[in-house]
Formats: sequence, C-alpha cells, structure tokens
Amino acid sequence: MDIDFIERLIELAKKSGIAGLEYEVNGETVRITLGDEEEESSTDRVAHVETKAAGEGAAPPPPALHKLNSGMAGTFYRASAPGAEPYVKPGDTIAEGQVLGLIEAMKMLTPIEADRAGRIVSIAVEDGAPVTRGALLFEIGALLPEIEG
Repeated sequence: MDIDFIERLIELAKKSGIAGLEYEVNGETVRITLGDEEEESSTDRVAHVETKAAGEGAAPPPPALHKLNSGMAGTFYRASAPGAEPYVKPGDTIAEGQVLGLIEAMKMLTPIEADRAGRIVSIAVEDGAPVTRGALLFEIGALLPEIEG
C-alpha cells in the first residue's frame, strides 16, 4: 500500500471519530489506532500506524482438507450394523487404511478405508443415504504436531 492511501485512511478515521481501523488487501494489512493529544479537537488526534506485508508475521495457513470421495455408487453406512457404534465421528483421529464406513452395492458391503492418516473434520453423507460414484464422503484434516510446553 502506498503512503498516500494510508494518509487518506488516517484522515477518514480522524474525521469519523473512531478509535481505529484495520484494513487488509492482498495480504497486506494496515492498522491505524488513534489516540488523543491533550487538546480534544479531532484534528489533533495522533495516529499510530502498523503495517504488515503479505506473509510477514502471519500465521501459516491452516492445512488443506483432504476430500475422500466414493469410488462406487450404492448405500452408505456409518456402522457395521444397525444400532452399532459408527466407525468414526467428526474429531476422531484416524490411521491410513482404517475403515471409515461401508457402501452396499448389489448386496455386497465394501469397506471405505482412509487413504491417509488425519482427523475426521466432517462426514458429508447421512447413514443409509444413497451415494453416487465420486460423491464426497469425508473431509480429513491433517494431524497437527503436538506442542510441548
């Protein structure tokens, strides 16, 4: 952002009487905080400006979600039998190869296995619902390293 734009933001903030503002565009952030001088006129308010360039001091983006889609059409089941505990629930940590659900097609049950380790973020299909090939079944988030402290 150029200095002229920042100066215009400061003037707008002073005229509006707000205590401050934060403006972000294309990953660049300007934070303007207005403090009062000894005089109470709004034109004498002092502006404190902080800027942050894209990527500077920013937290890393959250890991992307992996989408696990159905490889076949059929009926999706979350558990091995009616009334049984579901294989997984949102928030569960899973291992690669772990059974997450079943799809019934032509009277055969096919297990849906995790193609990576992670954490179940969401289950996109209700138990007993029909699914088509390619339908979203699960969103799997990356496992975050534990922070010792």
